[in-house]
Amino acid sequence: TGTVYGRVSIGPLCPVEPCGTTINPYFGKQLIFAQIVNERPVDMKFYVYARLSVNGSYSVELTESNYFVAFSDCKYLGCSQTFPKTIRVETNKSLELNIDIDTGIR
Repeated sequence: TGTVYGRVSIGPLCPVEPCGTTINPYFGKQLIFAQIVNERPVDMKFYVYARLSVNGSYSVELTESNYFVAFSDCKYLGCSQTFPKTIRVETNKSLELNIDIDTGIR
């Protein structure tokens, strides 16, 4: 297996920072890794999920392959421009994948 790790950042969360909101944008969110076979993602039951921590960081071990990366329940404006991503995981190697989602809030 190989390791994919990094941090997802989502922002801005309101027109004027810092926000008065207490809602954590990472709560309950996860990255979805779908292995690519013949240029298509494998069946949904084989997806691998990486839950985000409270600060947006994650780490997941995956078998060597190409993967589509998506984001669960992403309703921010920037999600459609950010996802899906395609990555290559290699055995015994680590891949840092940091993702910035611009919400478009100004």
